[in-house]
Amino acid sequence: MTDEERAARSHAIYIRANERAVTRWLTKRVTTQTRQNLRETATPPVTPAQ
Repeated sequence: MTDEERAARSHAIYIRANERAVTRWLTKRVTTQTRQNLRETATPPVTPAQ
């Protein structure tokens, strides 16, 4: 394997790992946002049972 092939392979691995991290971050962010929106629009306000 030449140096170029090795570089290309490690670059591809890096990009794939980076995409996975971004996807996970976005999912977490969207989930948090959705929960906040649901909480704000919930009517009547949900009060925990006492």
